[in-house]
Amino acid sequence: MVEKRMTKTLCFLLFFVSFFSLSSKAEHIVFVGGINNEQVPHYFESFKSLLKSRGSHRVSVLMPSSLKTVMENTTSLRTKLLEAYRSNSEPLIVIAHSKGGLEVAHTLALFAKDFPFSIIKCAVYSNTPFQGSPYMARSIDDFKEQWGRGGNQYNPIYLNALRVLNSLRTENIASDLQKSFSKLSPEEKKSLSERTVYLRTQKDAADVPEFMKKSAEFLKSFGPNDGFIPVDNQRLKDFGRDVGIQNDIDHTDLFMQEWSSESVQSVRMEAFLKKIDL
Repeated sequence: MVEKRMTKTLCFLLFFVSFFSLSSKAEHIVFVGGINNEQVPHYFESFKSLLKSRGSHRVSVLMPSSLKTVMENTTSLRTKLLEAYRSNSEPLIVIAHSKGGLEVAHTLALFAKDFPFSIIKCAVYSNTPFQGSPYMARSIDDFKEQWGRGGNQYNPIYLNALRVLNSLRTENIASDLQKSFSKLSPEEKKSLSERTVYLRTQKDAADVPEFMKKSAEFLKSFGPNDGFIPVDNQRLKDFGRDVGIQNDIDHTDLFMQEWSSESVQSVRMEAFLKKIDL
């Protein structure tokens, strides 16, 4: 039963790319990682290998700095996305995870004129906290308790990490998104909405990894969640296309875990790819 649900999930992503594939030119798949990507050497690797084994798409991975806020990463992300397109002039399909999704959304809004349909066909957002997470305030308190002692509260590295975490509070995410999207013309907003896709996931608190159990238990009162973000917060309201909530998949399952071609994760990934028709 679980494998059938995961097959359905992975089938879901690729359904979408055929919708956007209006020319014979192959797309360039660009993954964008989330926070702490520097600590996860295998981030996207299994997914990347799966796509490369098919030989039908070029695949790249971009990792915005975890030591910078979402807004601070937008200019460099703009440059890297344009470089990815110019490397072979193939239109991009961007698949962004977690904080990386916020960074892609802001970049496409702030630099909309640089990213018409001919350059970015589609942006897929998975497990992205578009409306923040109720757990973030508690997570920041835990971070202060663990690391902000014994003089560390004056350490520049600690202070910068705290600054980045504070930028991800729900109220700050909402304020930043409002500012970025307010710069879009009605035509630009319509075009971007038509190319925006959300893949939301959830997993029961009892089934998430040990490091995620505290947050998943806390979030139960906010409804289904992926261990870090309630499903209702994983999309923007009245903007883009929602391809549904995929069950039995937590915040890290699809992109941050290593798995073989015979594993349950591979079944999940196949379903995910079919969802966007890759």
